[in-house]
Formats: sequence, structure tokens, C-alpha cells
Amino acid sequence: MCASQDALTRTYLACQITGHTIPGDFSLIGLEPEAVLPGILPDIARPTLPVTETGYRAVDRMLWRIANPALPYEQIMLQGGLHGGTTVRKVLPFT
Repeated sequence: MCASQDALTRTYLACQITGHTIPGDFSLIGLEPEAVLPGILPDIARPTLPVTETGYRAVDRMLWRIANPALPYEQIMLQGGLHGGTTVRKVLPFT
């Protein structure tokens, strides 16, 4: 799992140089929500960003805060998806 585009590129190239394959030997997941270096790197597995849902939730919470300024703050977490890409091997069913 790579948090930056530079680390992602270096990790991918290091695997190629050492003869390891992705996703055969290793899975590679980037943390950037957008594709990295299209045409150079394969379709990297990465999280998807629920932009619309995040916007709706933010507006709802801002309006709630305006109506209830004395109440405690809340922490909100939204669950996004994962773009599988071609750098993560598919899990085979257990038999």
C-alpha cells in the first residue's frame, strides 16, 4: 500500500526490476483516489471518493450546526468503495 504517487511508482518499478509480478507476487494499492500516471503504470487499485455523498452530508451537518450551536460536535465517517484495478489479484472461493 503506497500513500504517495512517488512511492507507488518506485514500488512498481522495483518489483519489475527484481522480477516480481503485480498482482502475481504482490498486490499494489495506492491511496490517491485518482488514477496515477495513466499509460505508464497499470490500472492501480485505489479507493473511490464518494464526492456527491460527502457534499450532501457536509451540507446537512452545517445546517444542523447552525440550528444547534450549543450541542457537541460529531465525527462523521463515510464509507467509500475500492476500484479494484489490475494490481490486486482476485480472491478465489474457498472449496
